[in-house]
Amino acid sequence: KQYQIEQKAYEDIFNESMTRNSPEQIAATLRDYLVQNYNMDINLNLIAGSMHYSPSYLTKIFQQQYQMSPLKFITQMRLSQAKHYLSHNPELSVKQVGEMIGYQDQGYFSRLFKEQVGKSPMAYIKELKLTTAARRLLVCNETVSEIAYEVGYEDPNYFIREFKSA
Repeated sequence: KQYQIEQKAYEDIFNESMTRNSPEQIAATLRDYLVQNYNMDINLNLIAGSMHYSPSYLTKIFQQQYQMSPLKFITQMRLSQAKHYLSHNPELSVKQVGEMIGYQDQGYFSRLFKEQVGKSPMAYIKELKLTTAARRLLVCNETVSEIAYEVGYEDPNYFIREFKSA
């Protein structure tokens, strides 16, 4: 039953009439769909099936157009959005950010983030805080304690230790 519901959702956009389009148009439609629905559970098998294509053929035409697979494209989109959320929404937890971009498993999201970005989400947040603090220390007349609080550290002494070790 769930499979039929998901299949119907894709058929509204990706259907047999779509196959009359050029491969470039199909790839562009898929790309637009991925951009608009990056945070949803996307099933390339169902998308391809609704057009009577194989997933490998759909991947091939997408890759020819965008030099990456649809999976790599969506992963890059999701991680880019995760970096944005982590940078601009300090009130969100790593778990919340993962869920917002389409990863329900926090462990998987954290491993993927570290693999692709080179550091864990928590290390990424820490680096952002310390970089922001360093900039503020250079240009502001605020105390270290004030800057520590502004970048999210409750304890200025802990902030100083973190800053020195970075």
